[in-house]
Amino acid sequence: MHHTTVDADPISYPAETLVEMKRVHEAGVTEEVRPEHVFYAKVLLNTYADVAVSNERGNVAVNSPGAMVGTTTNITNNTIKPTTKKVAIAPPEGTIGAYQRYARYIAYLIERYNKFASVQVRERKFSYGALGGRIESKFGAKWRMLPEERFEELRGYLQTKIQGTIVGKRNTSEGRRSFLTFEEYGKKHER
Repeated sequence: MHHTTVDADPISYPAETLVEMKRVHEAGVTEEVRPEHVFYAKVLLNTYADVAVSNERGNVAVNSPGAMVGTTTNITNNTIKPTTKKVAIAPPEGTIGAYQRYARYIAYLIERYNKFASVQVRERKFSYGALGGRIESKFGAKWRMLPEERFEELRGYLQTKIQGTIVGKRNTSEGRRSFLTFEEYGKKHER
């Protein structure tokens, strides 16, 4: 527990409580469940009926259409701490990321661009994440969060970027294609 919390509320944290907290902490044992714990647990469960823990791995979604997912969440001393610092937000319905066929195809095009662009000679080391930043700057959002209606625009942008690489230009001049169309990709990867 942080000292500012204790200092700000001396009534809730008298010396006896702090000594007991220290003893429990140093002993490395957990406090036994008391009736008041059960009461508070029931209150929390009733209040947070929309909390879902999925696949027994600690993934938690809290009444969120774009469910926030953390790999593991630890609840100790009334504090919720995810063990990972990154929180992924599932793309909401109606976005490119929520429609799996669109998302897989855009990810495929990004992978193709990165593969082609990474072999070009350059002064600085190639950055695989730079394209995501350029998409966000041009389109105003991360590609997975863009509305489905912008799929064709994003698809065209990425295909143009691929064709603009040295490998893409060489493929075009030699009559080879640099990527599958959306329809071809869907047929190849449908199950």
